[in-house]
Amino acid sequence: MKSQTIIIISAALLLAPGCGEDPVPQAVTDSGASDVSASDGGLTDAQGTDALVFDSGLSDASQQASPCANAAWTLLSSRVELTCGAARLTLTPSIHADGAWRDPTNCQGTGNGGLECGFSGFGRLELTAQGSLITSRYISDAEHEFGGHGLKGIARIPGADAWLSNGFQSWSQSGVIAVPERVSEVETDTAIRSTGDIEVIRNGVANSWWHTFVRGENSMVLGATTAERFKSWLSISGVAPNLSIRLSSGGTGESLQLPSGRVVEGETWFLDLTDDINESLNRYGRSLPSRDASAARPEAGWNSWYELWDTVDEEAVRANAALVAEHLTPRVPAEFLPLRIVVDDGWQRDWGEWTANEKFPSGLNQLVTDLRTDGFHTGIWLAPLLVKGDLPLVAEHPDWFVEGASFTHLRHGVMKILDVTHPGAADHLRGIIRSVVGHGFDLLKIDFLFAGTYEGQRLQRVTGMEAYNRAIDLIREAAGPETVILSVGSPPIAGFDKMDVWRIGPDVAVQVFDATWFFVPGVARTTASRWPYCRAILCDGDPPLLRRLPQNEVNVAGWAAAFAGSALFLSDDLRTLPPERWDWLTPDIVYTALAGEPSIPDPVPPVVPFELTKALADQSAQQSRHEVPVRWALPNGDTVYVNWSDNPMDYEGQRYSPRSAQRVSPP
Repeated sequence: MKSQTIIIISAALLLAPGCGEDPVPQAVTDSGASDVSASDGGLTDAQGTDALVFDSGLSDASQQASPCANAAWTLLSSRVELTCGAARLTLTPSIHADGAWRDPTNCQGTGNGGLECGFSGFGRLELTAQGSLITSRYISDAEHEFGGHGLKGIARIPGADAWLSNGFQSWSQSGVIAVPERVSEVETDTAIRSTGDIEVIRNGVANSWWHTFVRGENSMVLGATTAERFKSWLSISGVAPNLSIRLSSGGTGESLQLPSGRVVEGETWFLDLTDDINESLNRYGRSLPSRDASAARPEAGWNSWYELWDTVDEEAVRANAALVAEHLTPRVPAEFLPLRIVVDDGWQRDWGEWTANEKFPSGLNQLVTDLRTDGFHTGIWLAPLLVKGDLPLVAEHPDWFVEGASFTHLRHGVMKILDVTHPGAADHLRGIIRSVVGHGFDLLKIDFLFAGTYEGQRLQRVTGMEAYNRAIDLIREAAGPETVILSVGSPPIAGFDKMDVWRIGPDVAVQVFDATWFFVPGVARTTASRWPYCRAILCDGDPPLLRRLPQNEVNVAGWAAAFAGSALFLSDDLRTLPPERWDWLTPDIVYTALAGEPSIPDPVPPVVPFELTKALADQSAQQSRHEVPVRWALPNGDTVYVNWSDNPMDYEGQRYSPRSAQRVSPP
């Protein structure tokens, strides 16, 4: 694959590896505008309307060679077009300034082989590329509010019938749905500005957060690879083959007040045209940030949450630890020992008072000491960015909290959000983390982190994502390099270089229903949507629950947890678990859960729904209506087929019973 610099006018389109056919260059005209031509690595204006085609064969050590490496681009004064096989993409860059999206007024080449697009009265967007990764830099020419950058245009994808709609954070609804014919600006704006529980139960039609793919005769994968300042989202609609497409970093309410001359580094994007969606998703995942010094490894153990809930006490922790040692240790390969005991929500005096309550009479230090003596690693849950609104801390230090933003917990009420740009609040956060680590816990399960991304008035003028990243930096600094940090209720990508494990999906049960089948498919659907993130960070799937459900459903729940590939934690109160149910935790599920890499599903389920089904709706209807991929490729080369439905299913000539899983080894 030859090395050559390419200059583009798009912040997301450079190279489309993976497409199996040689592209046919397409001429484009731009009435009333000057064309742009390539010359000696730069761009010059050219009169007339004839499009200029040039080679985009690039080499990059981090990118795999591809049949589409010589895809041909055509460049005009404000657009770029790429053709690969039957697929074609045409996009225009934009910025969000003073509350609205703006189109460029002119573009020209730069000396370093990039492109600079001007936006009259605001500033300039510089674009550079290497392989499939596109970076941007914005230079302000006048004082204004800068709210991000993006691309918009059309994609011609023959046969396009499905796309991935990914949610904002760990618990948010995610899955493959049909491409909508039309999405209004109101629908899109409402979706990208929704937060908290409203965003979690999204139907997915209006936008996808962070990354997506579109299935067609030739398919498309694209996504943000950084999340330093802006929240990135995508919107796709239309009728095949012609789709409207938007890629945006920003425009969700965040903004920076820029003086003239201020330089802002933009988010990086990945784009691929491909005939192998999973291969492209794999490369996308490997382009994400990662913590090279991570102390984490796949682990097994017990977490107190999913039966004891917040009634957990010291006696229950000690008793369950003894049963874990007796029954789980023989089922876990020696290289994944010792097991870990995690004390979840319910140990603290209150949300914001992170000291042990009266249910832990020995104190956390003694509990950790005893568990270590018994041969366990330990972990503890906390939500340090949130403080219950009626606590004295809020009244004593009102300036420590984000003004105009809060999170309302369904059970515990209004929570204030720490403003980590305030020195006092930052020191308070450090103190919480150091105190908890000081008890001897070497894993912190940090929850409800999405609240740190909320927009609001802070002491320093930063975006929600900038504040979030600062909070993660403070937590890592205070925890030290050896403490394992598991982030929960958090967006992907941001902080992957500081954290060790990321919670990949929604809760497998809620307290009001206890263990029930109808939450299991949602866990698997989310893992199917997000497994590329597990190439950059260990992914924590929610525990399989061994109680109440029949054996076939426990088996499927075990696979749903194992597909994430990084952990196997139980969460029943083992004191009341019937002994025979331990044997339902089969060795193949254990090995898959601890493989250290995810299982890979087919990209699209057999039936493509129009919107995302909610677990609570399935629970209410007592019907399984989630559409989840059937076939999953395990890291060891085996395949698991899962029937997530309530009825028998015929798939590839085989019949599968309702709510069942079957592992098949290669011949």
